[in-house]
Order: sequence, then C-alpha cells, then structure tokens
Amino acid sequence: MDDKNINEIIKKYNFYHNIKLSENISTNGTHRPQVIKNLELINKINFKNKKVLDVACRDGIYSFEVEKLGATEIVAIDNDLSVGATEFLIPFFKSKVKMHKKNIFDLKISDYGKFDCIIFPGVLYHLRYPFHALKILTDLLNEDGILLVETAILLEDPKRAILFCPTNDDSPYESTACTFFNQKGLTDTLNSLGLNVYDTQFSLKENFIKNIFKKFLRIFFKKELFGKKLTSVCRGTFLCEKKSALINKMDNEYWNSTHNRHSILGHK
Repeated sequence: MDDKNINEIIKKYNFYHNIKLSENISTNGTHRPQVIKNLELINKINFKNKKVLDVACRDGIYSFEVEKLGATEIVAIDNDLSVGATEFLIPFFKSKVKMHKKNIFDLKISDYGKFDCIIFPGVLYHLRYPFHALKILTDLLNEDGILLVETAILLEDPKRAILFCPTNDDSPYESTACTFFNQKGLTDTLNSLGLNVYDTQFSLKENFIKNIFKKFLRIFFKKELFGKKLTSVCRGTFLCEKKSALINKMDNEYWNSTHNRHSILGHK
C-alpha cells in the first residue's frame, strides 16, 4: 500500500494515538509526551514470548509495540474501542493483537486467562473504584508477572499514604479525573495486593516550577486562585512484580472474604 492510499484511508478515522505507518505518514492522533515516556519504559521490559493485557488500549500504540518486542499473545480492551484500530491498523500491521470492547470492572480470569504482563497507563486516576480495579488486575497477573501502572500522582505529604478523590470542578484536571494517590499511597496499596514496586519515575522536571508555585500560592489562597486549582500533581509510572508473599494473609482475608479475625484476636 503506497502513501497516497494510506492517507486516503486514515482520513476516515479519528485517532487518539500518533502511530507511525510509513516513513512519511502517521495516524492523526496527538503527540503526547507521556505516551513517548511510556513507550521508552515499555522498551526496557522483556516481552519475549509473553502474554500481555493492554488496558484502555484505544488505538493500540502499546499493544503494537509489545508485539514488536516479542509478545506472543496480546489482549487489548477499551470502553470506547477504536474503529480505526480494528478496521485498519490491525490488518495494516498484520497484527495478532485481539481488541475487545470491555470495561476493566467486567474482566474475569475466565475471559482470557491470566497474563505475564499488564500495561495500565493513563487510567487509574479516572476510576472511582481504584482499589477494586487494582485487585482485578492483580488477580489476572501470573506470579512474578509485571504490572506497569502510569497515572496522575498527588504531590502531597510524602510520609503519609494519601488518596485524594475530588469530584466535579474540584479536580486538578477535569471531572472524570477523580483518583489521585500520592506516591506512598499507591506504593503501599500495590504492596498490600502482593505487588512489589521495583521502579518508579515521575514527570517532576517539567512540572517542578509549576508545582512549587502552586504550593506557595496555597499558603495564601488555599484551594484555588482565579478559578485555577492549586493542587500539585504530576504523572508517575510504577513498575511492579507480583509477589504474593507480600500479602498480609489475615488482612487480605478480612478485606476479601468471610473471616473469624475478631474471634481469634478478641477485637471488639
């Protein structure tokens, strides 16, 4: 297929991701710096012969990348599945990626089995039920499997585990951005689910001056100034390995099943 034919076809679709199709042509998605950073991190992970789940795949930029890196089975899900990806990109790349219209909260092991790697970028901060989502993904992950979480991070009180859960215009982004862990909050949550966080990266450099200025203004103006939210956030990536031995078995039983903890320990 030559460039002229490719251009004619991609005009029919609205793409979210900017995906290179030839030396001169890419899909008409927006260049997003965080996507580039996520791709750089993905290229440091061993996907050879791995089974991968891509959550909120949209046009499939991460799915196609892990396929290039040797993944043998890729399942990709999204609430709003990309027609451009399913009708054009998958056939164009002769890809084995399987895309499904599915909500993360509907995922079950019986759907597609378990996975060696799960990619979970740009989703967590949009979820009203974050702990449930992380539990679902952990259950879908094989022991020693890799989970990549990329999300918005609250830059507050690093010594305490915090979850900031704004609604409507109280969000530092927009109304669907409703879940902001700080670093300790997300790390501790992942550990409690049996996920060892072995690498973290933050977009602090490009947000440093902005966030320092916000913290200074909050001393005087508290929450907002001229309608602008003063909550300090950045984007962060958390690479995790599933290590079930990290789970506190009694706490896990208390949270997830029937238990006799109070009877054994004499709690009131």
